[in-house]
Order: sequence, then C-alpha cells, then structure tokens
Amino acid sequence: SNKFWFSVENAEGSDNVYTEFSNLNVGSNSYSDYLHINKFQLDVPADAIITGIEVTVERSDPDQNTADYSVRILKYDMVTGDERSTGAAYTSFDSDETFGNAGDLWGEVWTPDMINDNGFGIAISAQRIDGSSGTTSGRIDNVSITIYYEDASTLPVSLVNFSAKKNNGSININWTSDNESGMSNYQVQRSSDGRNFSNIQAVQSRNSVSRTSYSATDSKPL
Repeated sequence: SNKFWFSVENAEGSDNVYTEFSNLNVGSNSYSDYLHINKFQLDVPADAIITGIEVTVERSDPDQNTADYSVRILKYDMVTGDERSTGAAYTSFDSDETFGNAGDLWGEVWTPDMINDNGFGIAISAQRIDGSSGTTSGRIDNVSITIYYEDASTLPVSLVNFSAKKNNGSININWTSDNESGMSNYQVQRSSDGRNFSNIQAVQSRNSVSRTSYSATDSKPL
C-alpha cells in the first residue's frame, strides 16, 4: 500500500513546513514510496578524495505511528548503495536522525563529479509501525548532507604504477607504491560499468618509505 509524498520542496529548510504522505493502510508491508531529495548544488573540489557521507533528516509524527522503512543514497538519481535504515520510529516532535558518518561511503565509490551532480542525494521511505492502528502522520521538515573529503595531495602514499593482465581464467593485478605512512590496507575493487564497484581483495600495507610492490588476483573476472 505505497503512498507518495506531497510537496517535496518543503524538505528544503527547517521551517516547520513539511513534506508528508497520506495515511498508510493498517497492516504489514504498509510503506511510502521513496522520497527523492537531491539538487544540493554541492561544490566539492575536482581533486578531492571522498571519504564519507552523512545525512541528517529532521522529521516527526505527532501520532507516533511512523518509522523508517528504507534510507539509501541516490547516485545519478538512482537508488543504490547500502541500506541505512534501522527501522527507528519518528518522534512526536521534530528531531534529527543521522545516517552515515565521516567514514561511511554507503557501499559505493564516489568521485567529486558524482557528488556535485544534481542527481546525488538521499532516498527515504517510511512505514507504519508494526501493530499500530492509528493515523500515520509522518512528515519531514529538512534534509541536509555533509560530504567529508581529503585533498588528493594529503594521501599517505604515492602510486608509481598499476597494471591488470589476463592470465588464463584470472586477472593478475600488480602495483608499486612509494612513501607509504600510516596505512592499513589497499582495497582492490572492480566494476562492470565504471560507476558501481565491488571489493575483490584487501591487501595489507607494509608502510614502507621505499618503493614496494603488491599483487592481487581476480580469480573470477567479469
């Protein structure tokens, strides 16, 4: 029993003017459509390394019958990434709920262009609290996003070279680094479309100040 959100633009500022949905049907699987909040007009520097995304949602339900159903990220206005909803109930008064943090990339790989794109944002779906029978009066007053990033020049390593070569049914991956410091590991990832990446392997860093070679293998390439 999906319901759509009214007056989406009202989520733009903390002014007690709300975007909301009509009363959800009583019963299980009663939830709203996704509310897409984007066009934040961000201006992350082109050479930045994105390290985290934090979303703060100011919301309430005076009747206390609404909870989170789904909270996910928007990339190019497509719902993607890891689920961040915990099913938390909306409070009876306007209060902030935070999703993500300074080190959370929501299961995605990001470039500044992706963050600055008008299609970047957050998708929110609400549900009726299980077992409740009163009116759902869920509403959102404001949504804000904080982007955490590092200047590329501050990375604790210099990448000298990187290669990936086919070897029968596998891909051999090799790279050489220089001036490592304070590193934990390298995350080797792959993608079929250049936008969505998944982890292949984590390789522990040796934290060497001299040139150091590493390797990994993708045993089941796409």
